[in-house]
Amino acid sequence: MQKTKNPDLNIIFPTPGNLAGLTWVKTLTPPNRASRKVNVNVFAEEGTNPSWHAHPCEQMLIAMDGTGYYQEKGKLMQSLGDGEVVFIQAGVEHWHAASLGCAFSHVVINANQRKQIITWLKKAKH
Repeated sequence: MQKTKNPDLNIIFPTPGNLAGLTWVKTLTPPNRASRKVNVNVFAEEGTNPSWHAHPCEQMLIAMDGTGYYQEKGKLMQSLGDGEVVFIQAGVEHWHAASLGCAFSHVVINANQRKQIITWLKKAKH
């Protein structure tokens, strides 16, 4: 694994091939039988190019540091900065990634996971 400039992220594993660029995901709270929620911290180095994807449940993104992009299918791409929050309805095709000039860290909260966490679709371009 490549090291980042942030020593707190060196324990995080790179994600699979659906995200071009260096992206790490660290589970903050694993699912349990009572809630089935999965909460993760995502760190993406600048210019990360994701794939469109959807979730079978609602999702909330909380921008923590840096600048990122978010886009829902059929809507314009929006920029995300520190403290901004995005709510995503179940089944909505979307993508989120670091901007072209800045790394991006965000917390992802997935509500009530029952089956798969994510369905990957085609590559996005920002």
